[in-house]
Amino acid sequence: MLAISREAALALPEQIRKNMSEHADANREQASLLQDLRRDWGGMAGRASSYNAGSRKEPACPA
Repeated sequence: MLAISREAALALPEQIRKNMSEHADANREQASLLQDLRRDWGGMAGRASSYNAGSRKEPACPA
């Protein structure tokens, strides 16, 4: 059986809250970075598709 001191047992809820808060902050940061990445790549994809649509030409006949 694991034996811990009374002080350590009383500190556990605060440590758990601290850890959960740190994880929540990290998750928010990752979500923000992912949103930025999606926005950036979405803009690039939009520019590429409009560029490709404008540059498409029928292939020349090899006659």
